[in-house]
Amino acid sequence: MEDVEALVVAAESGNVMQAAHLLDLGVPVDGRTRARRWPTSALGTAVLRGHTDMVRLLLRSGSDPEQRIGRHDDALPLWHAAHQGMLGIAALLLDAGADPDGRPWPKSPPPLTGAARGNHVEAAALLLERGAATGRLPGQLHPVLVEVARAGNPDILRLVQDRDGGPFRSPTTVTRIGTEAVKYRADAVRWGRYVEIAALLGGSVADLETAVAQALRPVPRPTGPDGTLRAVLPGGTARADPPCGPD
Repeated sequence: MEDVEALVVAAESGNVMQAAHLLDLGVPVDGRTRARRWPTSALGTAVLRGHTDMVRLLLRSGSDPEQRIGRHDDALPLWHAAHQGMLGIAALLLDAGADPDGRPWPKSPPPLTGAARGNHVEAAALLLERGAATGRLPGQLHPVLVEVARAGNPDILRLVQDRDGGPFRSPTTVTRIGTEAVKYRADAVRWGRYVEIAALLGGSVADLETAVAQALRPVPRPTGPDGTLRAVLPGGTARADPPCGPD
């Protein structure tokens, strides 16, 4: 385990020569050190630190490009590279066989969503070129296209349309981006991007304003005959809230 820790330390500092030496000695490339707050591998450390040459060495040495990384094993290397705009590392991972739609859990967002949220157009273009999906992935509530639109970068949405034969006409998507657009109503630049996205989706400023109004609308709570607020239980049934104040 000490040798694995030494490899992780080399990956952390970007010391390619030291890492190559340790690998030549037989240190397992994907061994995880437990000398830290959470189990950590050399590839995960190199990706998180952005050391491209180290990532190249580890992948050439057989490291798994789809291993889970992060404190809670809640990300894949390609997601992090896309979200941070690490184009060289993303390309290396894809060349090594990383799934352009790879996710650690069914409900986790795919790398293309990460690139869009990070506002990295070139990373998004790379993922689309390598076959990233824009429809609904298993376990996802909405198509990837919706999340890309919600991220607020019209240039990335254009890339999707160019590849998939757009422009799209999706008023439903315009409605769904309202929950994000509402945050930037007072920001002329960001709001302008959402107006542009709405137009790309076949909507108008009025459609976007309507979506924002819906996002701002309070969610009513059901009440009983006496006006008592009632909590909705699983299955759609309701029960009265317990009384407050002194008995």
